[in-house]
Amino acid sequence: MATAVVHNLFAQGAFFVSSIMGLGAKLDGRLCDRHYARCYRQLLNSFQDPSDRFYTRLYIYDLMPEQQKAEMLEEAAGLPDRVYANSGLYSIECGIEDFATKYSVYNKCYRSDELFDGLIILVDKVLEAKSDRLTELKRLSEEEFSEIKSGWIRSLHDEAGSLRSDMNAGYMPHMDGRDYLAAVNLTMDEINDWENGLSKVQHEKGRIDEKIDAARTARAFAAKRLGDRFTNILDTRDIMGFCDLASGFMSDASKAIEALAEARGAQSEADRFVSEDLLALIREHFDKGLDSGMRSVDEESKAYWNACAERCRSQLLDFISDGEFASEGKQGLLRTIIMEFRTLGLEDSAPEIMDIRLPFNPDRLWKAPVFLQHNMELRRRIERWRDVIQRSHQSVFNHWLDDLETELVNGIVDLNPELRKKYEDIRETERDLDNLRFRRDRLKRAEENVSSYMAWRGEE
Repeated sequence: MATAVVHNLFAQGAFFVSSIMGLGAKLDGRLCDRHYARCYRQLLNSFQDPSDRFYTRLYIYDLMPEQQKAEMLEEAAGLPDRVYANSGLYSIECGIEDFATKYSVYNKCYRSDELFDGLIILVDKVLEAKSDRLTELKRLSEEEFSEIKSGWIRSLHDEAGSLRSDMNAGYMPHMDGRDYLAAVNLTMDEINDWENGLSKVQHEKGRIDEKIDAARTARAFAAKRLGDRFTNILDTRDIMGFCDLASGFMSDASKAIEALAEARGAQSEADRFVSEDLLALIREHFDKGLDSGMRSVDEESKAYWNACAERCRSQLLDFISDGEFASEGKQGLLRTIIMEFRTLGLEDSAPEIMDIRLPFNPDRLWKAPVFLQHNMELRRRIERWRDVIQRSHQSVFNHWLDDLETELVNGIVDLNPELRKKYEDIRETERDLDNLRFRRDRLKRAEENVSSYMAWRGEE
């Protein structure tokens, strides 16, 4: 879909519609034009009565992708207003609404995608220029560093780099050691319990059982009365009584049918309420599970990186104490820098990702059980949050260790102001490069998000 053009999506599609029957259904047959009104009245039975010889359902002939047509057929067949559905107008209105909700922002997304591509190219050029400058600065500085000083700095840089690699490599195994969804996954038994409870409430509220019993009683009464009257006719040999038998049976059967229709209507309405309430419960469970999982990921990640920061302090203290490149007084200064250096500061470091918080909406085209869709979507969003947290916290930790290394190097070269100035230029260029890489990563993720909005719903 990255290069698809929306106006070609239905190039081979077609909708079949009777505008007279569709508009007539929406206006309850009150058409102003006499010709249209007469046509509507003449064709009404063929669009309304399934038993009619010429019963017509225009929507079944619509041409569209099969996965969309299956959903459309189900919705149209379930519409109470048969004339409106069979005219094809309902399917057209649904198609327009579906197109608007899916593709109204397509052009904006496409323009944004092009803009992101241009920005990424510009950032890449700046990155290349900054990298060349950093290489040149390091080359010039290395030539001016004394052999001893340069050895000190390289030793410290290697130690910090080794710590950084070890801490970053240990993050994923640490995070993978815990299941953040164990307590929030949804089971079929839970859904069944909720559905049974909701159904019981709706049955009591709508007096469904009473109406079903009334329908059964009316049917049994009609059958009994028919039998009694027929027996009476045979006993009395009253041939004329067959007329009364027919009229009486029609009256009793009509009452039974009305009672059955009322019971079925109440049952259908109760089922609809149960379905809506059940979806609300599932969404509430999803939101709570998402909050719990995201909070657990955040807390576990913070605990890991804070422990890593303290381990870095401890190992750098040992490194400084074992070093032969500084006097005892200089070692004391470096130890003070390490012990008094700021805390890691991971609070509010992760960005807010709005689409992670979108309401859970089961895919009706996918026939998987709703509890399975719930659990898979929950895991997908938690995994995405883990990726966001990893990048954010890892970036904070790496910047923290870089800054601590910079402070220690400043302490080492403090007696040589010229050397310190050159090193500060190098560190400033490195920070600029890190910042540019971080921004490029954000632009790339934003471009991927925009591209995903232009993909078919459900396509990864």
